[in-house]
Amino acid sequence: MLKNTRLIAALLWFSLITLYFLDIASVLPDKMARLAKMQFVPALLAHSTVILIILIGLTMILGRIYCSVICPLGVFQDIVGWFSSRFGKKNRYKYFKPLNVVRYSFLAVFMIGLIAGIMIIPALIDPYSLYGRMITSLIKPLYQLGNNLMADVTDANGSYYFARNQVYIASLASLIISAVSVVTIKFLMWKYGRVYCNSVCPVGTILGVVSKFAIFKIAINTEQCNNCGLCARRCKASCIDSKNHAIDYSRCIACYNCIGVCKRDAITYKYQPNKKSKEVLSANVDHSKRRFFGTAIATSVAVPKIMAHGAGEDIITKVTGRSVPKREIPLSPAGSLAVKRLNNHCTSCHLCIAKCPNNVLRPSVKEYGITNIMQPVMYYEKGFCDYNCNLCSTVCPNGAISKVSIEEKQKIKIGYASLNIESCVVVTDKEECGNCSRHCPVDAIRMLPYEDKRRIPKVDTELCIGCGACEFHCPAKPFTAIYVEGYEVHKA
Repeated sequence: MLKNTRLIAALLWFSLITLYFLDIASVLPDKMARLAKMQFVPALLAHSTVILIILIGLTMILGRIYCSVICPLGVFQDIVGWFSSRFGKKNRYKYFKPLNVVRYSFLAVFMIGLIAGIMIIPALIDPYSLYGRMITSLIKPLYQLGNNLMADVTDANGSYYFARNQVYIASLASLIISAVSVVTIKFLMWKYGRVYCNSVCPVGTILGVVSKFAIFKIAINTEQCNNCGLCARRCKASCIDSKNHAIDYSRCIACYNCIGVCKRDAITYKYQPNKKSKEVLSANVDHSKRRFFGTAIATSVAVPKIMAHGAGEDIITKVTGRSVPKREIPLSPAGSLAVKRLNNHCTSCHLCIAKCPNNVLRPSVKEYGITNIMQPVMYYEKGFCDYNCNLCSTVCPNGAISKVSIEEKQKIKIGYASLNIESCVVVTDKEECGNCSRHCPVDAIRMLPYEDKRRIPKVDTELCIGCGACEFHCPAKPFTAIYVEGYEVHKA
């Protein structure tokens, strides 16, 4: 009963948050963004005290139920584990001593990254951000291809239920980093169980300390137990020492697998306050695992360095036929208030990128520097920032993009349009244009008399808000005659 209830709750939460990332038709309500805001690290960065109290309180009562129900990466690992048990050896796990040196080292590095503003470190190991990038970079393009396939089928039968979507990879760097991360986590889960959660994940380590004091815990009845070890072989957290009838509650994720598999009803989940865990210190560390972790992390850190040479720019150029402008200051979304503020709060979960209706946001490569790779940056080759859209500010769970109303957003100046007269088609092709002026939502561009009754644009930077409508609609190629330069600190 306990296990089935947990499974239903976990699959429901997992399905909803996954579908919200994949919602290419934008049919799901914006209130579903609260699912992301209930994640531990986003709540920590957004200073959501109430949510943190709820999550910690839940852990103090029920144990690490967060890791097996609320965390999408945790549920994803359980799905991988389920498939591995169907196509591999069942009951294949075994107890091993906690890698305390490893997990507390990762926690220390994570905290240093947050404090020092080196956000690439938290971004690489935060479970929610890892899952968000996996969905946005790896799964969503496949999902869009499937949608387009259905559109072709329904169109051929006279139905237009499915709308086609343009599919492209916004950032090769983010794609590779996400792929490396997912392959690493899947391998660890397939071979060792929840070792990522208990040896790498900072959330797992923090909640592991709290869960030692949980008032409901798994308990072993030593009189009924026959030391068969089946519970330990089914425990994906590898925290049950069946020989000594001990459970490491700091690693137990309250999955209840052990209860369901015990044939003598020797294991129960019950109220037992002040019962300390028999945690064994990591005197004998598995060095093969330590080497694997070291290689995985080194690879994850090395990939951004290798990819930080404009990989995303080449993809955009091939798709749009335009060269990416060389901006002195990158464009950060309205609501981020300043580039530095975004850099210090964003863990690159990519929810804003997944939800942007005009495909304006994409993962950064070198725009913010190597320490902030994969954070959202604005480009206008595929679209422009809709004057009446504030979606990115409503979905951001970290507080990196503060929530602003439509009216507030329309007044925020994230940059200004810069004009290169020599590249304008009015000069190069001697043709009348005016696209930039016609599409400017704030009338920041006026058309002034030029030669042969032609008119040429002039930008009023005091009125310009940097939405990029002019840059997107400019017909000049490969470089647009007008492009938006960013502000370090947004103006209102």
